[in-house]
Order: sequence, then C-alpha cells, then structure tokens
Amino acid sequence: MSSRQLGSAAMRALAHPTRIALLEALHIHDTLTATEASEIVRVTPTNCAFHLRTLARFGFVEQAGTGPGRRRPWRALSMPLVISDVQENEQDTMAARALSDVLIQQWIGRIQRMQAARHGQAPDWLEVLGGSQALVYATADEIRAMVQDIRAVLSRYDDRLNDPARRPTGHRVTELLLFTQLYEPAGYPPPDRDPLDPSTGTTATTTQHKSTH
Repeated sequence: MSSRQLGSAAMRALAHPTRIALLEALHIHDTLTATEASEIVRVTPTNCAFHLRTLARFGFVEQAGTGPGRRRPWRALSMPLVISDVQENEQDTMAARALSDVLIQQWIGRIQRMQAARHGQAPDWLEVLGGSQALVYATADEIRAMVQDIRAVLSRYDDRLNDPARRPTGHRVTELLLFTQLYEPAGYPPPDRDPLDPSTGTTATTTQHKSTH
C-alpha cells in the first residue's frame, strides 16, 4: 500500500486532538456527517464541520457525495500517513514534533482506558489483549530492520482495511501500537554506565513480559 509523506502545513493542521479523533472515527465508520461525528468525538456539530473542512483542505478526508435530505457525509482517504521526526528544516521539525506529541498523548490515553477495561472481555480475547516489553542490544539500522519486519507482518491484513468482505467472522477492530525508545528506567545511572552491561558492575538482565491477565 502506498503512503503519503506529510509536509509541515499538513502536520500542523493535523496536530489537534479533535482532528485526530475525527480521522480515527472515519477509519472505523465508512462515512459520517458532522452531526454523527459530533456524537463520537463529543464536540458540537459546528466545530466538527469546521475541523472536517480543515482536514479536507489538506487531503485527509473528503465529502462522500450527498445523502437523503440535507445529509452531507464525509469519508477518510485511505492512504497511510508517514510522519518522520527527521526533517530538513526547523519549521518542519517543529511541526513534526507537535503532531507526534498529540498522537502520543492520544495513544497513551487510549492505552490506559482500554487496558483498564480489558478485564471485561471474553477469555479468548482477554488472552491476546495486553502489553509486552523486550530489551535488545541493537544498532539504529538493526532497529529499523526490526520495525520494517513487524510492519511487513501487519501488512498481510491491509486488504481488510477497505474491503469488509475480507474480514473474517468474529473479527473485531484491534489496535497494535509499536513504540521504540531508549531504555532509561527509574534510577538510571549516569551515561557512562550501562545497567545491562556486567562490566559496569551491575547485573545484566534481559526481560520480556506479556500481560494476558
């Protein structure tokens, strides 16, 4: 599936919690009017209409024709978005950082909400919902290759995003979030000491945890 690299103007336009919420809602619902969307994202229909027009101006959504009466539905454009923290100038770097901050806040808020609620799920779903952690010693190139491998696995299911007929019986919309970050736990020692390197006088440990409560 092809992707779209965002410019600074588009990143600044998208860096708004309501616009992110609208785009996410339109990826679940085929079409939504401003009034229907307002009930999901909990802002007024007038505000929804404004944000939808802004998203449309930057090519994130489009009007999906007309419905019965005065119904004016919107739909999301399905092309995946590529947002890189590495930009060519300071303006683009600041725009990318602003959008990244909004996205991470949205994701973390949803993680907290959905993980707290997962205990009410049926056992077969409860077994696969949760979190995992792994520590690796790797170069930047190796981490990049790992992420690409994971995305390649997920891409096997891309055809289900836009074709409901390909979705199996019993499916549910499930979110998989991938974060990569340097490991600095509480009480992390100075930069000249690696807590996972026995030569620094600390115990080397590598852990992997899967929460399937």
